[in-house]
Amino acid sequence: MSTSVWLIPLFPLVGALLNMIFGRVIGRYAHWIALPALAGSFVASCVLFSRVASGETFTATLFPWVSAGDFETSVAAYVDPLTGIMLLVVTGVGALIHLYSVGYMHDDPGYPRYFAYLNLFVFSMTMLVLAGNFLLLYVFWEAVGLCSYLLIGFWYTRPAASQAGKKAFIVNRVGDFGFGLGIMWLWSAVGTLDYDAAFAAISGVEPSTATGTIGLVQTDIKRVLAYSTVSQLGYMFAAVGVGAYAAGIFHLVTHAFFKALLFLGAGSVIHGLGGEQDLRKMGGLSSRMVATTITTTIGGLGLAGLPGLSGFFSKDEILAAAYGSGHKGMWALLLLGAFLTSFYTSRMLFLAFYSGPRMTKEAAHHVHESPGVMTLPLWILTLLTVITGIAFGIPSEHGTRFERFLAPVFPVHESGYSGVVALLLLLSAVTVFVAGVVVAWSMYMATGVRAGEIGRPRNPIHALLLNAYYVDALYDRAIVRPLLALFRFLAGVFDLSLIDGLVNAVGRTVVACAAGLRRIQTGYTVNYALTMLAGAVAIVAFLLSR
Repeated sequence: MSTSVWLIPLFPLVGALLNMIFGRVIGRYAHWIALPALAGSFVASCVLFSRVASGETFTATLFPWVSAGDFETSVAAYVDPLTGIMLLVVTGVGALIHLYSVGYMHDDPGYPRYFAYLNLFVFSMTMLVLAGNFLLLYVFWEAVGLCSYLLIGFWYTRPAASQAGKKAFIVNRVGDFGFGLGIMWLWSAVGTLDYDAAFAAISGVEPSTATGTIGLVQTDIKRVLAYSTVSQLGYMFAAVGVGAYAAGIFHLVTHAFFKALLFLGAGSVIHGLGGEQDLRKMGGLSSRMVATTITTTIGGLGLAGLPGLSGFFSKDEILAAAYGSGHKGMWALLLLGAFLTSFYTSRMLFLAFYSGPRMTKEAAHHVHESPGVMTLPLWILTLLTVITGIAFGIPSEHGTRFERFLAPVFPVHESGYSGVVALLLLLSAVTVFVAGVVVAWSMYMATGVRAGEIGRPRNPIHALLLNAYYVDALYDRAIVRPLLALFRFLAGVFDLSLIDGLVNAVGRTVVACAAGLRRIQTGYTVNYALTMLAGAVAIVAFLLSR
């Protein structure tokens, strides 16, 4: 049974290799390889989950990997209840995205290449989740980053896609450098990179040794969701910071459902509008794309924190944990973040679906609902967004059902509050949700807004947000331009003048010497005889002088 765990990453890896090698032959049938691969991986994940659901933990070693002096590590999988949950999320949501892509990418010339990248991404993610030591974790973290670069820059002939892919790759490498340093420090501190041994040894380490708003104004429907992801990652890290580990993981799971639903819903909108993704050219889609409107709205309300949906339960748990652990300032910031999330999500929904149409008559004539192969994953993710919170996130005296399931991995976090305080915390979360919706309604629905006014800076703060805090401009001036000037100097002055100058000088010296030596090789026999005579005379003179 332990060896069967490797079937989970093996299926998508084989699918990726087959589409890479035989993609030109397979062509439009690439999904018949990619989809069964993900289905097989999901089934294998379900089998594994049934084993660890009781709290079992085990390690499965595939083969020894690195052995150098005292350093030894293997390709091994570490499996516990948390691993089981993450594998179900990765392979389950991944399978729905694969199914959705059959319709979304139908006419794309890079169809087999896309499914190869998608399979490779799932393979890397499953290996990342299964990694039994920090070195393997680092390798497949890098592999996930590579797959992200390949997918972001998939339409590499488009300058924007190419630049976005390069930006993602470079920025990730900066963070990954610190990740690598951390792994090296861990080895030097505890002498191992295996999870079990490292977790056991870390208690003996000296304590001194171990010790996102832009989406509010975006006009690109995908960018709104991308910046939203940054803010939700902040929620997850805040939960980990206050010790509510299970709450952070639960928000990760619920976020995977409603954010995948939102991204796929945005893709359905773009597909229905013939490639348009500018919110300023949308509106009035609720009557033309009913399925997409319903599902995306539920996904948006889940993200915003509508009571009863999964996002409400996971966010409320983090808010309660922050307040209960004494971090009142963090709780206030998280509450502000919940208000902003409610506002920009409602803004996106109003501008895309419920406001008056702002597209041209020609574009409005071609608006259509996406095919069933695309809307089916939307309905499944909608169901998960609706039921996950109620099924696993309702709090009790002994924590939520999700917390109790992860108790063998993480201790149940006690908030320390109940009764009136707990009710007030709940009401505060509901209040900021309602406030965000109301403010967005008053700005974009109650008073009509013209397309030309959306995305134009109205004040310095608005301009700051539209320009993403000028991070790209600062990055360009502080890093890109100085490095570009340095490289131009090295290429145009240092390389051409000094390096090439030295090489050319050596070449000219050799040519000059060769030109001088050529005078000796005249080709006349008389000159050679005269030279031989002079040499003989010199030898005789040398001998007589002794």
